[in-house]
Amino acid sequence: MEYLTRISIVTVIAVLTGIASGPLYADHVFLKSGAIIEGSIINENTSLITVKTKEGKIVTHNKRNVMRTVYTRLYMGKLHVNLLDGTILECYIVDEDRDTYTVRLDINRPEEFTIKRVDVLFMVRKNPSALAGNVFQKYADLTWKKPYNPVKYYKIYLKTGNGTFKQVGETRSTRYQLKGLNCNMKYTVEVTAIDGNKYESLPSNELTITTKKGRPTPPRHIKIAKITSDKDGVYSALLEWDKARDPCGGIIDDFRIYLKVMEESADKNRRKGAEQTIPETKRIPAGYRLLGNTSADTFQITDLRDSTSYGVLVTSVDNTGDESNPGKGIIFDTGSRQPLYPFPVSCAKRISRDGKKLTASLSWAEVADPFRRIASYRIYRTGAKDPERIGETEKTVYEIPGLPSDKKHTFIVRAVDVRGFESEDSYAASTGLLRYVDISATAGCVMPLRNFGSLYSPGYGVSLSVTLRNLFYSGIALGIESGYAYLSGKTKKSTFTSMVPVKANVIYRWQPARWFSIEPKISLGASYNSSDVSYFMIGSLEYSLFHEYSKKSQAEFLFSCGASFNLIVKKIIFLRLYAEYGGIVEKSTVMDFFTIGGGIGGSF
Repeated sequence: MEYLTRISIVTVIAVLTGIASGPLYADHVFLKSGAIIEGSIINENTSLITVKTKEGKIVTHNKRNVMRTVYTRLYMGKLHVNLLDGTILECYIVDEDRDTYTVRLDINRPEEFTIKRVDVLFMVRKNPSALAGNVFQKYADLTWKKPYNPVKYYKIYLKTGNGTFKQVGETRSTRYQLKGLNCNMKYTVEVTAIDGNKYESLPSNELTITTKKGRPTPPRHIKIAKITSDKDGVYSALLEWDKARDPCGGIIDDFRIYLKVMEESADKNRRKGAEQTIPETKRIPAGYRLLGNTSADTFQITDLRDSTSYGVLVTSVDNTGDESNPGKGIIFDTGSRQPLYPFPVSCAKRISRDGKKLTASLSWAEVADPFRRIASYRIYRTGAKDPERIGETEKTVYEIPGLPSDKKHTFIVRAVDVRGFESEDSYAASTGLLRYVDISATAGCVMPLRNFGSLYSPGYGVSLSVTLRNLFYSGIALGIESGYAYLSGKTKKSTFTSMVPVKANVIYRWQPARWFSIEPKISLGASYNSSDVSYFMIGSLEYSLFHEYSKKSQAEFLFSCGASFNLIVKKIIFLRLYAEYGGIVEKSTVMDFFTIGGGIGGSF
């Protein structure tokens, strides 16, 4: 009656004062059908009530269909109510007065009943509460408190800016990580609880977060594009880089260039291995000064001294003034160091349909220059005279069409740096097999094994070999080898043995780097062996009286297998380390041995 009286008084005052056409705010209008209209009253008389809903629609209802109008904000979610007698209700409170609560078991049906306040032990909401978050650049860690009643799982809703809420995830825990967020962006989050009856609670408190702003990334692939000097020996260097990006979609509108003169000369640094990129750091290292800034992706460094080494760092600056970490810098010098030659270089060929012409396709690995100074590659054709330059490219492939197919064509490639300096010639590549002769001399230690080792101590050996490479197939070599080995005897049965092996070698050459190659080999042949042997039985009377030795010589079958490791100097000279297992086949046994040693050789 108290609420009805208030409603009547307000209505009468509105009519009498002539302001009924103005908005009279009410939270909820309950219809006898069970429906609930949330909005504000914009017109009302003795028979009709007109409401503007929260969705913005205008609806009019006859007052005979209105159960009540509540002029206060109601919590419209389901509540967990415990009564003093132990009864548990899952219900909605739709009205209350000093002594009672008016409740519904179904919010959308008009059936209601009252509960005395004194009979209520406690009541709790069924929605999650205390939603909070720890915010990062691309994600946020959410936590909340669970409601009193059992929960099966939770739904997480997200709103970007002023948009609408959309479900982005589910979890059984009271923690959730929101992933895939954009940095420097405003979001609103809320969580609902789903119970065993699939009832979804009202949302938790709304949590508004703004992800952190990311720093711009540093420029990548910094390189010296060109170095020039004037007549007075003052150098300039053109610096280039790939433009960076802002992880938050901002604008990078400036780059800052930092320069440092290295403490030692370029030549000393090279000897000490200082040629390398500068690792990425979180701050500008000591000794670097701000040289200048630019909005372009190039910068001209001027007033550089001759034969001097410099370090360069470049940072990005976005439109808010945030500066990136320095990326990988470079060290460059104004000296005259020759660039490395390309390795390996290969040549494939395609023959025309008529068989008269061919196209040579050259390819090679990019030259690894820590200064990023390699500007191009020049291709030369070799012959009886000086190499003939036939082309230049910035790529690592090059095709030469229209070549006569009845001839073998051989090419070399030279790397060219930004100063125009050329490298040495690469290894030659050809449309046919290129054959080379290797001559090497080695010396080593011969260690007899098993039966052989019981008779003789380790000795020495020397050898000379001649090998023809690429005879039938690229990498396959055939050779011949001979030498001399001497081992002293360990027993009174023999004082020494010597071997003069002659064997044929089958070798495969694998060169993984310009300065190093590995050559496994298999050898078969014969060994002319000489030994000083006593024909008397040790311990016999004859042996004690005469101690005579006779020289025994014979040729026996020999086999071996092993590998050599070659350190290549200037492409034609190599230093060799080798290891080899072999054996001399006799009538009743194999006299096997192991050899290790080193030597020197050359390729022609």
